[in-house]
Parts: sequence; C-alpha cells; structure tokens
Amino acid sequence: MPVIRPRTSLPPPPTAPPPIAPLPAVAPSPPTAWFAAWAWFVAWALTGSAVVLGVFGILTIGLFVLPVAIIVAVLLALRPSARGSAAGLLCGAALPLLVAAYANRNGPGVVCDTLSGGGSHCVEEWTPLPFLGVALILVVTSAGTFAYLRRQARRRAEGRLPPNPTNSLAVVSLFAGTVALIGCNPAAVIGLVLGLQARHDIRASAGAETGDRLALGGIVMSAIGLAEAVTLYAVLWLHRN
Repeated sequence: MPVIRPRTSLPPPPTAPPPIAPLPAVAPSPPTAWFAAWAWFVAWALTGSAVVLGVFGILTIGLFVLPVAIIVAVLLALRPSARGSAAGLLCGAALPLLVAAYANRNGPGVVCDTLSGGGSHCVEEWTPLPFLGVALILVVTSAGTFAYLRRQARRRAEGRLPPNPTNSLAVVSLFAGTVALIGCNPAAVIGLVLGLQARHDIRASAGAETGDRLALGGIVMSAIGLAEAVTLYAVLWLHRN
C-alpha cells in the first residue's frame, strides 16, 4: 500500500530589500551658520579696506594694492557661501576713513606740535567731518545690507523665499554705487566689480535669480563715481605739476 506523504509548501522566493532612502541634507546649525557669515564678513571688510587704501594711494603703493584687492574681491564673489556677507566691503571701506578722520582731528588748519628737543613741527590738517560722515554712512549702509541678506538667507533655508530671489551681489552693488555718488569714490570700485559679477550670475541662473536692474543701477552709479575720482586725481596731479 503506497504511503501518502503530506505536501510541503515551498518557501517564498527571496525578495529584494527595500531601497534605503537617502539621508536628508543636514542644514548647518545656527551657531555654525552665524560664525561662517561673520567670518566671510570680516574677509570682505579687509578687502574693502584694501580697496580704499589702494584708491587713496594710487600714486604710490596703491598701484600695487588695488589690483590685488580687486582680484580678492572677485574670488570672494565667486564663492556662493561668501556672497551673503558681501556687505562687509562697505564696512571695511569705512575703516581707512575713520583713521583719516582721527589723523585730522585737530583740523582744519595748520597744527603745530612742540618737540621734546626744542622747536616745533607744523602740519596742515583737513577737517575731519567729511571723513567721519562718509564712514558713518558706509557703516550704517553695511549693517542694513548685511541684515537684509542674512534675513534672506534664513528665509531661503526655511523654504519661505520667493521663487525668484534677488541676487545678493546686485543689492550690495546698488548700495555701493549710491555711496560712491555721495562722495565716497572708492566705493565705486566695489560697486562696479560686484555689479558686473551679479549680472553674470543672474544671466547664468536662467531666471532663477532676479536683480539685473539693481546690478545695472549699481554699475552706472559706480561708473559715475569712478569718473569723478579719476577727474579729481587728474586735477590734483596737474595742480602739483
């Protein structure tokens, strides 16, 4: 008599493991982002100080300092992480002006100091008010621009930024061009460099960023301020010779 064995079910074929979801991008912590923003701000400020020193000393050491400062500014502008702190350029441009205001604190007029060995040393000083006024305008403009760009960066990180954000370099270029028109001609170099870079970035973004008119306005005003500076230096050079 044949033996009937129970039918055993075959095990199910092995299934492929579920795909592993990619880890979400970790946004930098607020302290890290704050430190990075201020580090780039200091780098921009040092560059701005070098630009102003180069313009003021264009007939001497500025001839070598200004090209290096412009190259550093372009390199910083090419780094996306540094663009949000580009307002530091204006703050750095105020530092040499504050030094000039302090150096002429006893002006205007001829100021004489009595030497320890006898005799006196006289020097003609300018009024410090124009240097101080322009420096304060630069500091206030830099602080306001930096606060605006930091707020824009936070909104971008939170996903609350408009679909087409304004290019940060275009904003700084516009402010620099405005400051250049009211008397701080060294800011014209800053506005011109950043404005050209901003227009290049906006065109390369294919509509993802806006602010082309802001950058164009910064370029035009900076060009006018630069022309004023060149004319002033030409008149001073002709007067000396």
